[in-house]
Amino acid sequence: MSADVVVADCGFGNMGAALGAWRSLGYEVTRSSDPATLARARLLVVPGVGHLGAVLRELRQRGVAEVIAERDRRGQATLGVCVGMQALFEGGEEAASEAGLGLLEGWVVAMTGAPRLPEMQWNVVSVVADAPPPLRVLDGAWVYFVHSYAVATTPHALATEEFGGRWVAAAGRDALLGVQFHPERSGRRGLAFLDALFRWVRTEA
Repeated sequence: MSADVVVADCGFGNMGAALGAWRSLGYEVTRSSDPATLARARLLVVPGVGHLGAVLRELRQRGVAEVIAERDRRGQATLGVCVGMQALFEGGEEAASEAGLGLLEGWVVAMTGAPRLPEMQWNVVSVVADAPPPLRVLDGAWVYFVHSYAVATTPHALATEEFGGRWVAAAGRDALLGVQFHPERSGRRGLAFLDALFRWVRTEA
């Protein structure tokens, strides 16, 4: 038996906020570092706060990177948040010695040209026309960002933000999705996205 949502507990990320957001929506959510539990989740959430290189090392050392890759091969839903999204790409300037998971094409770079760093504020996201239904509820919405690095370009971009340049705010393909912003800290619109995401996952499964 698996929980609706499992949040990967890998020693990073704001676990309290992540768990609380899903619980407020009435979903069964748990935290786990057990690869078997993560593999069985209807939706696996990989939270992210911190240094990309450290996050990638923890994902590999705990066997979570392998679980994410296998879920991707099987078409199981995974959501990466903030650095959890950045880990899905090929690598980044902040993690020169650690390759990314390579599930999405693109490179994480310093936000050159930003008016200040980190970007720690609400900002508007623009969602592409053919984005999956969960993201469409966010088109034109204000959501909360905390980051100094971002992906500038990727063929998998699903939403963007403007902050001294255009940056990828969401990316993905199939059942793999990453968001640079923090849905759990983005008020009602953030919760609406999470709710729409799980409903979509349940429908597509």
